[in-house]
Amino acid sequence: MERRRLTYDQLIRIVRKQEAIIDDLRFKLQEVRGSYRPDHPYNLTRQEQRIAETLARRPEMVFSYEALFNVLDSDAVNAWPMIKVLVSRVRAKTARDGVVIETVRGMGYRMTRAGAEIYRKRADV
Repeated sequence: MERRRLTYDQLIRIVRKQEAIIDDLRFKLQEVRGSYRPDHPYNLTRQEQRIAETLARRPEMVFSYEALFNVLDSDAVNAWPMIKVLVSRVRAKTARDGVVIETVRGMGYRMTRAGAEIYRKRADV
């Protein structure tokens, strides 16, 4: 049985088709898990949205890691790294509009009053 050799262009078409299938499956998986929020202007996951809304409801108030962890429905053992990652993702997704989340060293996080107003206006919170 003779093996057929593919040209470079044929190989590229096959790879792109497979990538499209994988992207489609990844999107569907995110939708099923509830992590993709097409209605949210910042495309935040459910956990990111809970963190952002908690900070925006009480601007200038410092929330400890434990307080933010209690907002989430999570069974994670160590809250600190998880909260740190979620806050950094919220910062990255909302920074373009001027939403500022400050780190209060040794205590936790807070959203500035101006940042909270911008977030609430844009996200209809």
